[in-house]
Amino acid sequence: MPPTSRPVPVDADVPFGIEELFFSATDRKGRILEGNDVFQRVSGMPRDVLIGSPHNVVRHPDTPRAIFRLLWQRLQQGLPIAAYVKNISADGRFYWVMAVAVATPDGYLSVRLKPVSSEFGAVPALYARVRDVERAHEAEGADVREVATAGLGALMAELGAAGFADYSAFERAVLPAEIRARAAALAGSASVRSHVPAIAD
Repeated sequence: MPPTSRPVPVDADVPFGIEELFFSATDRKGRILEGNDVFQRVSGMPRDVLIGSPHNVVRHPDTPRAIFRLLWQRLQQGLPIAAYVKNISADGRFYWVMAVAVATPDGYLSVRLKPVSSEFGAVPALYARVRDVERAHEAEGADVREVATAGLGALMAELGAAGFADYSAFERAVLPAEIRARAAALAGSASVRSHVPAIAD
């Protein structure tokens, strides 16, 4: 059964291991059909709460609406997407993931890993700037679509300033960077370098 109220965000993260992967499957409307034990534990929501809930039950208010606009646009076109997402647990703590989502015949599948690359370091500040733009529009009474559109414009401007032609160029850079960084960390390497344009924080 879906929770009846949203958790209040607190400034503390939920720890989980770099070796752990989240898995979830949803129907075409984004309702959760299945989720693995990592998803259940880190979200703080047992299986009977998660199943049937909309996937945005774990959406943290710090994640720009623009990211979800991109996600749904891609998935509804049958295209995969990779995106950094800040989620919220049942007790209000947060956890960051690199989510890779694809369309399936019956809905959508998402696998998420712990972001550990150097490229991720600038993402929280980038998202905060985009959310500032979105919140300014919210304060002016803009509806959800208008807010997401404004956020998407701000996001594209940020990525353009960092040297990325579009969002696809960004995800093609950061997803391999995360995979390499994860592999290096699991192998015990101290660091891994990649040739990805830096995003100013």
